[in-house]
Amino acid sequence: MGKSSYVYLFLARLLLGTGLLSYAALRDWKTRKVSDGAWVLMGGIGLTLFSFEIIEGTGDLRTFLILVPMALLLLDVLWDRSEVGHERVLTTLLYVASASVGILLVVYFPQFGPEEQDLLRRGFGALVIILLAHLFYYFGLLKGGADAKAFISIGLLVPGYASWGPLPLIALRPEITEAFELFFPFALTTLMNSALLILVLPAYFLMRNLLRGDFRWPQVLLGYKASLDLLPQYAWVLQEARGGGVRYYVFPRKGTGSADLEGLRRLGITRVWITPQIPFLLPMTIGYVLTFVVGNLLFSLL
Repeated sequence: MGKSSYVYLFLARLLLGTGLLSYAALRDWKTRKVSDGAWVLMGGIGLTLFSFEIIEGTGDLRTFLILVPMALLLLDVLWDRSEVGHERVLTTLLYVASASVGILLVVYFPQFGPEEQDLLRRGFGALVIILLAHLFYYFGLLKGGADAKAFISIGLLVPGYASWGPLPLIALRPEITEAFELFFPFALTTLMNSALLILVLPAYFLMRNLLRGDFRWPQVLLGYKASLDLLPQYAWVLQEARGGGVRYYVFPRKGTGSADLEGLRRLGITRVWITPQIPFLLPMTIGYVLTFVVGNLLFSLL
């Protein structure tokens, strides 16, 4: 593949992915709802760009088979259906077809050339991301369906790792690149970088509260004080009226209602500690850009 193609693919994945994730994060921030159309478009663009890479990188048409399980499993994630009757049969066939093609490619993997093996390895990495998304969502590591779909879409848009010139600044060493493309792909690095960004929030809350003269441990690290009459729409209140006094919480209370707030008002409290409900798509969008530009942030901490 020519150098110009690498540049175009790098920029296309960076700019299109950032744009679509930013749109999804904005919708999630405002409405807590993200249309599947964003993930259909993002996944479709990813499959198209990867198809272009296969065309440019190899003459072995068998390599295109990796697109079959990638496309089918994306369909499985975005296809809103019931699990009864003929739709259950279709779901089973979808998984059987994906598994069959995947096993076939694994069996014949040693017979492919180096270029084909590199492409297949990156395609398998995307399939690993889809599997991890299901596991993370099931065990609650990804709280919302939109977060899991974004994770999958990133895996399809950027299979393997994207590089161009000096970017990313923290590059993988050649001897570990192959293993990372399969077992720790770009999307997983993005997820990890996004989680590391969350760790910045306590420092931000601390600085904000100190500048405003608000301090209560440990709430000073968990949120900030807001007027009872102007509470953000998406926030958890960290205190409530209890037994004539005020009880403070470390973990957000999701069931705070008007009765709790009235109790605080009767005690003469006008400002309360809150934790803003920050959609994970926001740090995921920032993490996506950081993974392109900086690379694996954890490597910089080691």
